[in-house]
Amino acid sequence: QQAEASRLSFQIFCDIFLSSSRPPLAMTERRLGKEAAEPVKETADLENIVPAPIDRLGDAGSWCRERLLACSLYGTPLLVAVQRYRTPTCTAFMKAAGILGEEEFYTVIICFLIWVVEVRLALLFGALMCMGFIVANFLKNFLRLPRPASPPVKPLVRLNDWGFPSHHSLNGVALPWYLYFYVCEHWQLTALQQTVSFFAVCIWSSLVMFDRLYLGVHSPADVLTGGFLGCALLAVFMQFDAVVESILTTKEMLWSLPVWAILLTLAHPDSGRPTITRLETVSLLGIVVGFAIAENRIKQRYPVMLSLLEMPMETDVSMHKIVAMAVARVVLGMILLESARQIMKMIFRPLVFYTMKAIFGDKVYACSKLPKSTVSFYNKKNYRLPGSEKAFDEESSSDLLISENEKSHRYSNTFTDDHIDADIPVKLIVYILTGWVGMEGIPYAFQLLRLTL
Repeated sequence: QQAEASRLSFQIFCDIFLSSSRPPLAMTERRLGKEAAEPVKETADLENIVPAPIDRLGDAGSWCRERLLACSLYGTPLLVAVQRYRTPTCTAFMKAAGILGEEEFYTVIICFLIWVVEVRLALLFGALMCMGFIVANFLKNFLRLPRPASPPVKPLVRLNDWGFPSHHSLNGVALPWYLYFYVCEHWQLTALQQTVSFFAVCIWSSLVMFDRLYLGVHSPADVLTGGFLGCALLAVFMQFDAVVESILTTKEMLWSLPVWAILLTLAHPDSGRPTITRLETVSLLGIVVGFAIAENRIKQRYPVMLSLLEMPMETDVSMHKIVAMAVARVVLGMILLESARQIMKMIFRPLVFYTMKAIFGDKVYACSKLPKSTVSFYNKKNYRLPGSEKAFDEESSSDLLISENEKSHRYSNTFTDDHIDADIPVKLIVYILTGWVGMEGIPYAFQLLRLTL
């Protein structure tokens, strides 16, 4: 079965990527067996043909999307080979390692940097993380390419968003290596410390990328593209991080940042199905804007509000006291920050939703209240790109009976054509305030509680 799956995947790749004389998806259906070659039901067509914003570019966009899908299929034999060696111990370890690429883990790192290490580094780290999410989620929704073919791949985690590229891989390259390069450039490390840091970052980044393959949630093409984009973003950001800092900390630019956040949100492509990709991007934009507001206020009013290690300290302060103070700051700060976030969400979610409902009527909905999509984001036999109905026209005359209205409906957005997601302004408001509380409010609370050296 494994050999047949590998042969099948390779043949699909050859048919799609190397041939241009016939519709690629028609050949894919033939390779997948008789069941897929049967006449397509009208209701199935409406769900299985997946349009994407890139299709608006015409033949060039369709060609690009088909080739990227082919590259994703080409990696299926590797994923099938990897899953042969899965064991309960390895699976538990890789699921734990996956935490290193999650947003929650990076959130803890940012809080640790703000409250303990260095405020400037936290600001730049948050800005880079936000850029990584913008790039990855923009491309995910712009291309709407599926996750690995399942079967034969058996994913260990079910994720409800598109697959290409992997934003875990993008951030898993950009963020750890930015920390490494920043520390090496601005801190005085010994050769041994630099060597240990280098190998630690290598392991961190490699685990995040390989974890995506082991769990079967991304194809090698997704991971490699995410890693390449992470390298490109890191290279550009390191050249202009001083410019980014100037934009975020200059009073004249402060009030334009919410406008840019709104414009980037409006420019973000829709996913076509209920996913959290746009909401993730909005949340990160809000946090960065909140950081910028807090940083400008701190410079004007609270020059003594620094991270723990930036504060002037006595020469006889023990390492145990520094570690204990750092742990206390992080634990108490995370509790206060999460409590503030939940309270703000409880206040602004109904307020914004019912206000928008009164203005726009039934066009308003909340993505967080929608039932989870029952449509898989993994590549199934029935996943089709626009234009694939031409292949079925060659085999089945029943498809010709579908009306033009039904065909046009195939290319329409499934849930947000004329609707407005109230969660977007809620997320933006809540996370702007969350970023401000984390950067200014909680350090001020630390001053009042005497959590200083």
